[in-house]
Amino acid sequence: MSIPQEFINELNERADLVELVGGQVKLERRGSNFVGLCPFHTEKTPSFTVSPEKGFYHCFGCGANGNALGFIQQHYAADFLTAVEKLAMMQGMEVPQQAGSSENNTKRQQITSLLAKAMQYFEQQLRLHEGAKEYLKSRTLTGKTASLYKVGYAPKEWDGLKKALSDKEALLADAGLVRIKDKDSYDYFRDRIIFPIIDTNERVCGFGGRAMDDENPPKYLNSSENDYFSKRRLLFGLPQAMKAAQQKKRLIICEGYMDVLMLAQAGFSEAVATMGTAATAEQMKKAIRFAPNIYFAYDGDVAGQKGAFRAMQGVLPALKDGISVHFLFLPQGHDPDSYLRANGSDAFEQLLTNAQSLGDYLAETLWQQADATSSEGRATSVLKEGEQLLRLIDNSDAPAWRSVLEKRIEQRAGGVSMEQIKKAQSAKLKRAPRVQPKTVFRMQPQSLLYNLLCCLTAKPSLAETLPLTLPLPGAMQDVEVVNIVLSRLRWHMPDEDNEEESKLDVIATVEENGYPQLAQQLRDSVTGRHSRALDIEAELKVVVTELEQLHHKLSGKSKSDNLKKIQQMLAE
Repeated sequence: MSIPQEFINELNERADLVELVGGQVKLERRGSNFVGLCPFHTEKTPSFTVSPEKGFYHCFGCGANGNALGFIQQHYAADFLTAVEKLAMMQGMEVPQQAGSSENNTKRQQITSLLAKAMQYFEQQLRLHEGAKEYLKSRTLTGKTASLYKVGYAPKEWDGLKKALSDKEALLADAGLVRIKDKDSYDYFRDRIIFPIIDTNERVCGFGGRAMDDENPPKYLNSSENDYFSKRRLLFGLPQAMKAAQQKKRLIICEGYMDVLMLAQAGFSEAVATMGTAATAEQMKKAIRFAPNIYFAYDGDVAGQKGAFRAMQGVLPALKDGISVHFLFLPQGHDPDSYLRANGSDAFEQLLTNAQSLGDYLAETLWQQADATSSEGRATSVLKEGEQLLRLIDNSDAPAWRSVLEKRIEQRAGGVSMEQIKKAQSAKLKRAPRVQPKTVFRMQPQSLLYNLLCCLTAKPSLAETLPLTLPLPGAMQDVEVVNIVLSRLRWHMPDEDNEEESKLDVIATVEENGYPQLAQQLRDSVTGRHSRALDIEAELKVVVTELEQLHHKLSGKSKSDNLKKIQQMLAE
C-alpha cells in the first residue's frame, strides 16, 4: 500500500505527541519540554525528552528519537504501514490510497474482517458447547481468563464456520480458515479449543487450536503461515501482557497457550508464549521493547532444555545492552500450570528470583554439550562452540553483552581465552587450508557416523531430536566432519518447512569444509535409499543408541588406542 507523503506529514502534525507518549510514560514539564523515564531502556534518572513544539522526542541515554509515527513503531514494534493506520485511527483520519494499491488494501481489510468474525464465532460456540466448557473447567481455567484471551471453540462439523461466515471459499482459504481439496472445502479447525493470535494493534492474525482429546493428533494446530500470520514474528498474549510487562519491567516467555493463561490467572499477567516453536530474533526484538527483563520459563525435561537452547539462539541477535535475560526450568514433570496448582504463586515467584542468567546458562550449556573424554578437549570445545554462538551477537547493539558472555565462557573453560583459540585455529588453517580436500578419507559407508550423517542429510529437522551431549567415538577426521554438520544444524536449526533447502545446506557445508567425496556420497544417499519411504527417525534413534553403547565401551578401556585418538583430537 502506497500512502501520499502529504498525508503522512499531516498525520504527524495533527498528533499530540505529549498525549501520545504520556499514555505510556509519566511525563513532567521542564520549561517548554516534557521529560520522563525512557520506555526503550532501563534508567533511574529521566533522560527522555518530548518537545511538543518540534513534535519530536529524544532520549539522551539510549539515543532513541523520532516523531509520533516513530514512537508508535518503536513502542509497539510495528511496521510503518501499521503505525500509520494506528495513528490515523487515533486521529479519526482515513488513510488514503494511491493508484495501484486499492486491490491489495481491500483484500487485506477483507481478511482482517474475516479473522475478527471467526474469533467472534469461536467465542459464541464455546458458550454453546458444554463439553468444551467442561474441558476448560477441568484445566481450572476461569471464565474471566477465557474471556480476557478471547478463548473459543471450533465445533466438530466440517463446515460450521464456513456456513456462518458465508464468504467466498478462496478468501476463506487465504485467511487460513478453510481448506480446499478436490473442488470441495472444509473448516480447518474442528473440535478444538481455539486461541486467537492477536497483534499489538489488536488485530486478529490467526489461531491456535488445541485438541480436547490427546488421542486426536495433532495436539496443537496453528493457522498456516501466510502474509497475515507468522509464528516467527508473533507472541501469543502480548496485547494482554503489555501493561503488566511495562509496570513490572519484565516479560515471562513460555511455550504454550495454556501456560500463558494459567500464569495470568495466578497473577503473572506479563506472560506470553512462542506458540510451541523456538524463540526468534524477531520475537525478541518485540519483547525487549516492552520490558528490560526477559524470563524464559521452560519444562525441566529434555524437550524443555532443547527449547531453551534454541531460545538462546533467538535472543543473541536481538540483544541490547541494558537488557537482562534469564532462564527458568521447572522441576521434572511440571509445566507452569501443574506447578502453580501444586505450589502456588509465591513458589513460582521464587523460581523467577532464582532463574539462571543468560551468561551462566550459556557457559553451563556449552560445558554440558562438550565431549567429556578429556578436560583439555572439553575446554577447547566450549571455547570453539562459544565463539560460534557469539557470532550471532556481532550485528546486534550489545558490545557490553558480548564482552560479558565471552568472559563467562572463558572462565568456564578454565581461563583459556578465545583469542588463544582463534590464533591456534588460524595457525592450523595456514598449515592445512580447510578448503582443500582431505588427503585421507576414512569414513566408510554404513559406519555409525556415516549413517548419522545420512539421516541428518535426509531429514535435517531431526537434529532437534538429538541428545544435547552426543558421543562421537571414531577416527579424528570422521568426528571432525560430523561436528561441523552438528554445529551448523545447532546454530541454524531447520524445520520441516524448509527441509529441502536444509538438505542442500548440509551437503554444501560438508563439501566447503574439504570433504567433496563424502558430500557426493551424501547426495547419492538422499536420492537413493533415503528418498524412499524409509522411517528415518527410527533409523536415527538406532544410530544414536549404538553410538552411546560404543562410547560406553570405549570409556571403560582407559588404555585403548581409540580413546587415545579421541583425547588427542579434543586436546588439539
